Amino acid sequence: MSRVSISSLVEGHAAAPIASESISQASRKYSAAPVSSTVPVSNFDLNRDALVSAVEAGCLTPTNAYGDVAPWPTSATSGRSYHGSNVLLLAQRAAEKGYDSGAWCTFDAAKSRGWSVRKGEQHTKVFFFSMASRDTGEIDEESGDPIMESYPRLVHHKVFNVAQLELGDGQPVAQPVGAMLPRSRVPTNEAVHALERTADAMGVDIQHDASLKRPAVTQDRITLPNPTASRDPAAVSDLARSLLHVAIAESKAHENRRPRRGAVVPEQVEAETKLRVAMAEAMLSMRLGFPLSKGGDSFDPGLMATAFSGGKNVGMRSAKAAEKAVTYLLSFDPELHDDLVDEARAVHDEILDAGGDPVVFDGSQIDFSYVAERNSSSPRP
Repeated sequence: MSRVSISSLVEGHAAAPIASESISQASRKYSAAPVSSTVPVSNFDLNRDALVSAVEAGCLTPTNAYGDVAPWPTSATSGRSYHGSNVLLLAQRAAEKGYDSGAWCTFDAAKSRGWSVRKGEQHTKVFFFSMASRDTGEIDEESGDPIMESYPRLVHHKVFNVAQLELGDGQPVAQPVGAMLPRSRVPTNEAVHALERTADAMGVDIQHDASLKRPAVTQDRITLPNPTASRDPAAVSDLARSLLHVAIAESKAHENRRPRRGAVVPEQVEAETKLRVAMAEAMLSMRLGFPLSKGGDSFDPGLMATAFSGGKNVGMRSAKAAEKAVTYLLSFDPELHDDLVDEARAVHDEILDAGGDPVVFDGSQIDFSYVAERNSSSPRP
């Protein structure tokens, strides 16, 4: 079988949508084949188990023991961002190990740049789609050659954080490229101003009512219990979370989702929706550079089995939709917009360069016309 490898994606230049099969590690009856089994463990199994473990370990609150939010993962060789569930997997490992850097690379990439992995260091798996081909069993009538078809194949690669490397006299580590604000344990002026610019560009009016116990959110108005001018972490977190909920609702209108197979189970849909929101909040926290204070509707890891009972695409569509909502939100900020567009184009271009199908990999994500549409639309009732 011939393969076209997406080598540029291996170093996290721009990950294609990441797939995760539906099964919770917490319930072993749903788990991958036991070690003694002759049934091979697929990359979908590995990705699923890794994501479930990361959620149970706290990746939806991506902070280390000192209260620092994990950096958005990037390639140590290009500086470009990782995407999809890889963001959560790498952020969890960075927070768990206390890595201050968000830069990652493979063993071979490190070696090619004059770096070396310290003895005894453990890798972290990341998952990408590579294009593979297979024989259809049909013959081309004109050439007589077998007719081959291409399809996306999930593969994994082993990466190391730069904190696990000896850099020596090797090449410098690439600086992060993308829409990432300075990290701090409390909201920075940059983060607050980004949220305020975003709200203004979306036409969302921000008001305050001290009698409220929690924010009141509509598509055009957010009423907060406390003003954000004080830079109070809870108040700024309320604003960030409220804007994100508006973005989640609106970004669904721009999704091209395939119909679900089988009967819809309300409990599963609700659990998956909560997982998606929690993933989005974690990703927004990493983009803004500060940890969001705990919200009133935090995701219960006990819902993982229910959420992942919806099919093998649960992890893929949850992480992808979560990041898309965050991108949708922050792209309204004129100071972050261009960086986000460049990130999205890099994903699309590298997939096409590797022989990928833009329909399969959702190249439509580079369409940011909704910003102009939202700005020009009249206020809704």
